[in-house]
Amino acid sequence: IAGILLDKARERAFDKLILVAPPTMLGDLRAELSGEVLDRLIGEVNKDYTRFTPREIKEALSDQFKV
Repeated sequence: IAGILLDKARERAFDKLILVAPPTMLGDLRAELSGEVLDRLIGEVNKDYTRFTPREIKEALSDQFKV
């Protein structure tokens, strides 16, 4: 995942990044992220949303992040 995010950052596929993952995964991923990706990181949510629909995720995160 960290490698894909680095590739996409270099392609300028995103300007801002919010990481959403369960706490353990979030910590593991953060440790592997490059500076190029971390420079675009504007937030983190340590929660497991795998059982949510895309709409529920959007609603849950839209209150936290106004981007």
